Amino acid sequence: MTTSDIITAVVGIGGLLGAIYTISVQQRAKKPHIKVALNLGRRRYKKTGETSDAKLILKAVNKGERTVILNAHALLLPTKENLVLLDTESTSTLPIKLEPEQSCSVYYDARELVPMLAKLKNQKGMIKLTGYYRDFAGRTYKSPKLEFDPTLQIFDHNVEVLEGQRF
Repeated sequence: MTTSDIITAVVGIGGLLGAIYTISVQQRAKKPHIKVALNLGRRRYKKTGETSDAKLILKAVNKGERTVILNAHALLLPTKENLVLLDTESTSTLPIKLEPEQSCSVYYDARELVPMLAKLKNQKGMIKLTGYYRDFAGRTYKSPKLEFDPTLQIFDHNVEVLEGQRF
């Protein structure tokens, strides 16, 4: 093997790696990229400036380059059961057409959740909840787990005002 053969092989391998990288970047751009967060907070109403009671805030942000249509949201319990609440406040109604860099939020009333979560079997103390959105293609976008204490009866005074986690 001569020096020119080695150089040719190295250049060929470099070209192959460049092509593989380009293809992977293009494929990644085609996939939806939704970031989801679940937090305990309060909602500030823009029109009145008032703040709500404590809420679990489920927020989705489209960080991808294509529009995604979200058609469901729920909380995933530690028992792997889904908790779907129909009477929620939200910034949009389902289905939600989420354009790139656009966000949406759902607000679950924490006071309503406390009695439901307190009844979970074999759960004591903090309960780890995961919030999620689902799109029409059946893909699920989950939040990191949030530890929630359902034994608290009155906790509004210790909850800060926020509109969901910043991304």
